[in-house]
Amino acid sequence: RGDVQVAATLFHELAHQRVYIKDDTELSESFATAVEQYAVERWLESRGDTESLLRYRDALERRRAFASLVAAQRERLQAIYSRPLEPDRMRAEKHAAFEQMRRDYAALKDRWNGAADYDGWFAGDLNNAVLVAITSYQRWVPGLRWRLEAVGPDAFYTEIEALAELAADERERRLSEWNDDASAAAGLADFG
Repeated sequence: RGDVQVAATLFHELAHQRVYIKDDTELSESFATAVEQYAVERWLESRGDTESLLRYRDALERRRAFASLVAAQRERLQAIYSRPLEPDRMRAEKHAAFEQMRRDYAALKDRWNGAADYDGWFAGDLNNAVLVAITSYQRWVPGLRWRLEAVGPDAFYTEIEALAELAADERERRLSEWNDDASAAAGLADFG
């Protein structure tokens, strides 16, 4: 898969060696993903490889859009499962929800000039388990990346280690705040 993918995998796994919260997969995986992304960008910058850096950032934007698409699908499915439906009706609505997700992906690809990053994923069997796998790695990434950029790596690791010691509900509150802060900062960047 090339040097960038190898570096990304190494950075991700090294992040797990530094911090891994055994009872919080979403935080552990989002943390390692945020570190991976930050480290790959710094590595490419240090090499002066602007072309690879731009390609990597484009791929990250597609990954973020894909993660948003998956999160929207999970919300659609939760809405379906929360209603008292007959099994046949539930299956039909679930099928319709997955068809909507496929249409949403086709629209994304149009904006991506035909980049087919997730065609293989969509070619597979789409179900709740594959959705959970994606969100486990992505849910907290925006806020964690924002925090890492804001305070730098040393302070970030210290904050994550302290976060790992908090009760699950307090961790989720803090991570939600960081995601909100990241969204606000991205909104300002769009209009600034």
